[in-house]
Amino acid sequence: MITLKTDRDLPVYSDESIQFEIWKKVCQYGEIRALGMDSFSISVQKGSVLLTGHVSKKYHRNLIGEIAGSMPGVGAVNNKLVVDSDLIIQVAQALSKDERMSCFILPVGCTHGWIHLGGVLPRRDLQVAAEEIAAQVPSVRGVLSRPKVIGEIYGN
Repeated sequence: MITLKTDRDLPVYSDESIQFEIWKKVCQYGEIRALGMDSFSISVQKGSVLLTGHVSKKYHRNLIGEIAGSMPGVGAVNNKLVVDSDLIIQVAQALSKDERMSCFILPVGCTHGWIHLGGVLPRRDLQVAAEEIAAQVPSVRGVLSRPKVIGEIYGN
């Protein structure tokens, strides 16, 4: 005799238990724990997992997504984790497209979605503009440092 499994034969997992198990498994990876667990979030609704926030490497993004997808009871994973290197490119492109910034070299750094702008600009209004441009890029959490202004560097 062959027995067919139906949905009612499968174990039922609550969203809370799925979320707990994902966090538990994620915490077992030292390289993810070292990221700062407050830089991303995991939510579960009706067996669908949503991953949001910021991570430093694509490897971390993919690993967290794989962990979530491997949990019993998970039907889908929507991985919206933002990788710092992708955000650096987006901010650099936004700065280069602005005619006020196109002739300046402004190094861009990122840590868990927080932007660091380097370089030197001739005027304060350009410094403020660079910060505003970077802050407007989707997924940027904020701008922690901005380019220096020439007169402020040398104390003039």
